[in-house]
Amino acid sequence: MNTASLQSVIMQQNPITPVVGMKACKVFYTDRYPVTVVEIISKNEIRVKPNEYKVLDHFGEVYEVGSIRDVSYFEAFTKRKNGRWVKKGSDMNGISLALNTHAMRIDPNF
Repeated sequence: MNTASLQSVIMQQNPITPVVGMKACKVFYTDRYPVTVVEIISKNEIRVKPNEYKVLDHFGEVYEVGSIRDVSYFEAFTKRKNGRWVKKGSDMNGISLALNTHAMRIDPNF
């Protein structure tokens, strides 16, 4: 496991309670993409929408995160018994959220 994927794993273990408007990142192994919480369904289910972003320096990992994208869809995430917020319909190790951060990252090695 490289340090970027370890960092992503640590970010997913955050016990923060989500609120509407909170920034978050969808975590795919070493990549993280910015999203914003747009709806709280229950204490164990939330909905998010993606944010606009711009890659300023891919290898230097410099990104600019903008406002919520104007899209009609959302993604639902549920809190699992391991404490992680995981995409609804996935197993406990599926695509997850790191709450309260827009620490975006696109791994330049892939």
